Amino acid sequence: MVKNFRFLVFVVSLFIFSYANASNFQEAHKLSLSSAESKMIVDVNLTKYEPRSGTATAQLTIIPPQNLIGPNFSLNQDMMFLDFTGVSLSKVKIKANEPFSVNDLFYYADYIVEDSGNEFYFPFDSHVFQINYGVFEKVGENYEVYPVVGDCSLCHIGGYNIDVQDVSKDSGKAIFNITLSKNVPSKVLAVGISFVLLFMGSLVLIMSIRTAADNKAPEMSALGFAGGLLFAFPSIRNAIPNVPPIGVLMDYFGMFPGELFVASALCILAVCWLRRGGSFKDAKAPDVKK
Repeated sequence: MVKNFRFLVFVVSLFIFSYANASNFQEAHKLSLSSAESKMIVDVNLTKYEPRSGTATAQLTIIPPQNLIGPNFSLNQDMMFLDFTGVSLSKVKIKANEPFSVNDLFYYADYIVEDSGNEFYFPFDSHVFQINYGVFEKVGENYEVYPVVGDCSLCHIGGYNIDVQDVSKDSGKAIFNITLSKNVPSKVLAVGISFVLLFMGSLVLIMSIRTAADNKAPEMSALGFAGGLLFAFPSIRNAIPNVPPIGVLMDYFGMFPGELFVASALCILAVCWLRRGGSFKDAKAPDVKK
């Protein structure tokens, strides 16, 4: 019976892990220096989200059309890529008649979500930010809007659901409103760990109350067990993927009550040990006969 239960837990854990990471294996675009489209293509791929700072990082790939490609892989006119919402990348110029390589087409930009740093409702929180960029060509002394197509079909961050809305319309730019929220396995894992911490703390408190009802001094191992759990709970809680700092709503229903129960149990056991003449003899290792 125990073996079957362990096997069932292993299968369920493997299923959750596989489901949470299945979207990581996506078919990548074929690397190309140009496209057959008459418009400039800019692929957007979200690479990570940092919940502590509220920053989302995206990789932008600029793919010029063939009618802009001159000899020796150079553009036949000056182009400028302008990011209106990125905090790390704002302007990139590609000069005409200068050969460019694949590395010149990749850029990384950071974006700040609207409620930066607000993770109180973890894991049921959601965050919104906008990616807004345009491509301009130099005509005379001025830059004019060049037709651009944005592609966010490969936007993915492990553990998150990503909702992308294209609101570009006829602006001549690429504008995406992106919403990040935890996926189902991440929510189940976070809630499950919080429940386990609360349940374990309750059991330790019940154990200490039953020990106090006896007339014997508690064993030293019971004090060590309760003391170890007191410091183990934060480590278990922080093992949740993408978890924010301690103090979110989840902690008030899981870790904080569990820590309170364990601390109370430790106090009860310590008082019983002192009042009932406990000693360190039970904590010593037995003598080994030679």
